[in-house]
Amino acid sequence: MTYQRPAYEEVTIAHGGNAVTLRPSLRAAAILESRYGFPALYRALDELNITIISEIILSASVIRQDAAAFLFSFGEGRFFPSSSPFASH
Repeated sequence: MTYQRPAYEEVTIAHGGNAVTLRPSLRAAAILESRYGFPALYRALDELNITIISEIILSASVIRQDAAAFLFSFGEGRFFPSSSPFASH
């Protein structure tokens, strides 16, 4: 049987010396669902939609500054949604 992580468990992801801890919450889920709807969120993950994945990371991050540094490490902030205060203009 395949191990399934409990839905309430925090997950830490790292890249380029930056790490971000994500905590699933009803607040993050409600924000994301109201913006995109669950079908679009599932589709975005399947299609590796960087804009929506960035929104998920920002919404679920324990420390937003860690999320910002993590996303910025992928290339001069190009993964920030345009509505994000961290987006490069």
